[in-house]
Amino acid sequence: GIVVIMNRMPADFGTFEPLPGMQTVLVTMLEHPLCSTVDNDQFDCSRQVVEYLLGRGHKTVHFISCPERSLSGMRREEGWRETLRAHGIEPPQLVRGDWTAQSGYAAGQALADDPTCTAIYASNDAMAYGCIRGLESRGKRVPQDVSVVGVDDSLGDIVPDRRLTTVRFDNKRVGMWAVDKIAGADGGASGVEHMLIPGVLVEGDTVRDLR
Repeated sequence: GIVVIMNRMPADFGTFEPLPGMQTVLVTMLEHPLCSTVDNDQFDCSRQVVEYLLGRGHKTVHFISCPERSLSGMRREEGWRETLRAHGIEPPQLVRGDWTAQSGYAAGQALADDPTCTAIYASNDAMAYGCIRGLESRGKRVPQDVSVVGVDDSLGDIVPDRRLTTVRFDNKRVGMWAVDKIAGADGGASGVEHMLIPGVLVEGDTVRDLR
């Protein structure tokens, strides 16, 4: 069997046919007619973050996005946008980053000058941490003045005293599902399946409750 991890949209995605007799699983949010697919639920992680911030009294949520070529990032952007609109809120102008802490720093500096900005959702933790430093460089306090939430909970072994509110993904579960599908684990469904595994919002101390 083959497991293919997709970070970008290939030109032949819609016409791809797996090799005969070769069980193929694609790690992607997208459904495919001939291959089973599995991924973390990128759309739902944004829904969770936006609902969480709005539920704590913030009137809107600003967003630091990612390069447009990223499938997961674009799905997070769609989730942010559609969840705000479901609440009757027109999304503010997003700031596009490049996954790095430096781009988050620049975004934080830019958003510090926006008086409507009380909550920022960054498309990964590296940009969220950079954003916090950018805000602080302009005299803004987190979370007293601006709340910040990230995604992926990936920096716990790098950043000491982690305090960032974020969404944690279960990458092990994604991988196990893909391998079990190929191996035909007992109790597993046959045929083509599409599985999205929800993340879990982990509360730190970077969000202020305005209620």
